[in-house]
Amino acid sequence: MSMSELKAPARRRYERITVMWSGTLTLGRREIGCIVRNISAGGATVQVETPVVVSSVAATLDTTRIGRLQAK
Repeated sequence: MSMSELKAPARRRYERITVMWSGTLTLGRREIGCIVRNISAGGATVQVETPVVVSSVAATLDTTRIGRLQAK
């Protein structure tokens, strides 16, 4: 790998938009308040107050801005 390849910016499939939205993350039967930090067509980065162990349980992100999104 050349130095230019190492320094090249990471290419993302979808453009991310920086936001600061409150939301609810549902994992199985557990609902956790969260803050959405960024979002794109391919996913979102959320922040929670306490660490969460995530397994293969389906997740739902719910915000007043965009509604409910299913995740894995």
